[in-house]
Amino acid sequence: MKKSILRFLILSIVMTPIILFGETIVLKVKVPVVNVYTEPDSYSTVVKQIPGGTLLEAVSKLDNWYEIVVTDDMGSSVSAYIQASVVEVISVQEREPGVEDIRESYEEVPSYYPEPGRVPSGFFLKFGVIDKGYGDWIGSLGYDLRIMKNLSVGVEVMPTSYSFSDVEFQVDFETFLMDQFTMLIRSFLNVKGGTSLDVIKPQMDFINIYGGLGGGLEADYTKNTIEQNTSSRLTFNPALHIFVGIELQAKFVNLIFEYQLIRVLDPDVDPDNWIGYLIFGIRL
Repeated sequence: MKKSILRFLILSIVMTPIILFGETIVLKVKVPVVNVYTEPDSYSTVVKQIPGGTLLEAVSKLDNWYEIVVTDDMGSSVSAYIQASVVEVISVQEREPGVEDIRESYEEVPSYYPEPGRVPSGFFLKFGVIDKGYGDWIGSLGYDLRIMKNLSVGVEVMPTSYSFSDVEFQVDFETFLMDQFTMLIRSFLNVKGGTSLDVIKPQMDFINIYGGLGGGLEADYTKNTIEQNTSSRLTFNPALHIFVGIELQAKFVNLIFEYQLIRVLDPDVDPDNWIGYLIFGIRL
């Protein structure tokens, strides 16, 4: 009996430091913002985003991933995985005094952080110039609505105008002067697909690449004045729209860099007459 009690006391003395002072893996996020996933795979579903400087408690480690516990959008505690490359390990002794629970010691993630991997949606304004460099310009405004993670549909309206003064032309060897004003309004229904570059690096999730196409209508209003005689015409023609671009998501507005090709299906126009535009814009 005495030997059993002695063994129990010795075992208790040996195990007490291990139980009380066993080291817990404490992680600190070292990038501006990072994704945590449902599985140890960057192609799995993103649970949420965590800003830099956050302290997290690791439950386990699997290859290059740490398993942690986070609070999801419904307020429930769930397991998630974070890449080892975006965190640094600090010992539990280095925890700041007074910190009781370091599983999620951060404020709510600001709402302007994007949802990684999703094509952006919302209102936009764009302005661009023709790629041939002879001064033609284009403006556009519209709205994109995300219908799937990597797919959106949108409406884009492009008004533009140009004018010519004192244009000379001859009829029966007689020279006339003409003033011309043209107003174009192109309307397109676009389908766009894209993704962010978080598949390359989590900290690149603010960079989105996309491409798309659209179909629509061009309204062409032209007014000619020849020797004080004025005439005008209004025509409608179908049009096609192809575009590729990069969108940078920022705190207040997104920045858009885009290249567009527009083709008006007018039987009087060269069928190979695609017009290219270099576009800069913002998304609100």
